[in-house]
Amino acid sequence: IGQAKSAASEFVGRLSSQDQAAVVSFATEASNPPDQSLSDKKDRLKAAIAATDIHTDGLQYTNIADGLRRAVDELATQRHREDSRPIIVMLTDGIPTRPTDPMKKDDTAYAEKAAFNAAQSAKSQGITLYTIGLGSDLNIKLLQDMATKPEQFYQAASGAELSTVYQKISTAICKKSPSVVEIIP
Repeated sequence: IGQAKSAASEFVGRLSSQDQAAVVSFATEASNPPDQSLSDKKDRLKAAIAATDIHTDGLQYTNIADGLRRAVDELATQRHREDSRPIIVMLTDGIPTRPTDPMKKDDTAYAEKAAFNAAQSAKSQGITLYTIGLGSDLNIKLLQDMATKPEQFYQAASGAELSTVYQKISTAICKKSPSVVEIIP
């Protein structure tokens, strides 16, 4: 997680003074409220990223759907400037395992469907979605399908590759004053 936090902090450093970003972390559930609401204050954003941690006090799951919903909610607040494009950059190191189907607890595809539907909902609201898969335990097809365009999915085999991925994304999005909600696992 150290390399992921370092790369995300570098990403924030590449934003212009007119750009906004927020930080939403997720595991079994997404942070509520966000770890950092939409802001143009890079020091606050970097502090939120630095404070993000993986809890070791119990089993954690991967609830991409909840992370995306929280990010969409943040982009719908009055903090979002109208002149900023709504963009979500979602980083995951796993396959969705939450939420579970209330009727069929053993339905493993339910969490993936929920993540896909949350991505579709975001895109239908005009939000551009970039997905980043870290590691090898990923559903690459799902992450490609969730991204606004297949080429807006990136895979990083290790944390060391994340800086390059974030640099590519920042080059693509910082041409037109984005609002970015960063989702960190």
